[in-house]
Amino acid sequence: MSECAKTDKEQTYISINRSLNNLRSALIRFEELLDEYTLNANSLTSAEDCDKEQEGVASTWTFASSKIEENTKRLHELIDRLDNIFR
Repeated sequence: MSECAKTDKEQTYISINRSLNNLRSALIRFEELLDEYTLNANSLTSAEDCDKEQEGVASTWTFASSKIEENTKRLHELIDRLDNIFR
């Protein structure tokens, strides 16, 4: 392999790794926001003046956030696999 081609390949791998790290950081920040919103939704149901609509919203959010958490876990796994490929 020519030196130029090797350098191009290395630069591509560096760029991919940088992008994966940025994606990982964004995903972590997303999870932090998800946790924050989940806490807010849970606080709705603990309020004394909580009505049925608020309970429904909180329940829906809890279900949706659990599904989102499952998918973010899968994204972390995918990022890790891609990271291993491009090292």
